Amino acid sequence: MFLTSLLALSSFFIQTPTDQVPVHATIASTEQERQAGFQNVTELEEEQGMLFVFDKPGYYPFWMDQTHVPLALIFLDGNYEIVDIEYGIPYSRKNICGSKPYQYVLEVNPKLILKHQIDKGCKLIQENVVPSQSNEKKS
Repeated sequence: MFLTSLLALSSFFIQTPTDQVPVHATIASTEQERQAGFQNVTELEEEQGMLFVFDKPGYYPFWMDQTHVPLALIFLDGNYEIVDIEYGIPYSRKNICGSKPYQYVLEVNPKLILKHQIDKGCKLIQENVVPSQSNEKKS
């Protein structure tokens, strides 16, 4: 079964030092959506993902029970910067957490990470959104 668009789908890219890597992610922002995740999905395209959104930074455990595909879990802080990457094995009941507090988790096909050398410090950016300039000094 492919992931269907039951949830909102957004286009992002991951900014690496040399590339902008596209990702089309379903947004999981409610408890029910986060609990379902990629359970019962049997195929995952390389640029497909799911972005888990939490109200505040913290440590939110993930597990792979009832997940049929391997996943890379990209842990992001409140500024969408990658703080950690972990890998999930299908059907595992082991808790997976980042090593630093995170507010977002992007689950993707592990091939995306390896192919594009995505690592800590890279940023997730939503397409067609202009970054806020509120931090600039005003004269």
